Amino acid sequence: MNTYGKDVCHGWNKEVKSPLLILVDSNTKHEFQRKIARATWLRNFHGNQSRVHVVFFVGKPHSLNTAEHLLMENRKHGDIVWTHVPEKSSYIRSLKMVSGLNWVLKKCKNAKFVLKVDDKTIVNMPALLRFIDKQNNAKNTIWGFKHNVSP
Repeated sequence: MNTYGKDVCHGWNKEVKSPLLILVDSNTKHEFQRKIARATWLRNFHGNQSRVHVVFFVGKPHSLNTAEHLLMENRKHGDIVWTHVPEKSSYIRSLKMVSGLNWVLKKCKNAKFVLKVDDKTIVNMPALLRFIDKQNNAKNTIWGFKHNVSP
């Protein structure tokens, strides 16, 4: 499955103790949700100097206008990758995330940890980083946490 967008993992510092890649499942139309994530829970953990890299993974743009908006947003933030898989159903959405994980394996091999969330999620980044710092010998492991609180 082909993907397009900036290679956020290019030149990733291999000396970083616990590199974390956050793969955010987003819709091509969710520019506002991406803006809110960048301004809130990602604001101190986003950028080339951070040990955290973020990718907003979107499906195939439905129109040329949408593609142009995504390209402009990516030029500004450098954190959007899209696949040829359209966003139409739950089944297709699963294919989109398989494509996203495939992208991680090909483009971000240095990621020690990968967190997959959707663009409606708020992550407690300090707690997450403390957790992964304690996972020194973790290999081939999947963790899951869900905390339901109304915003």
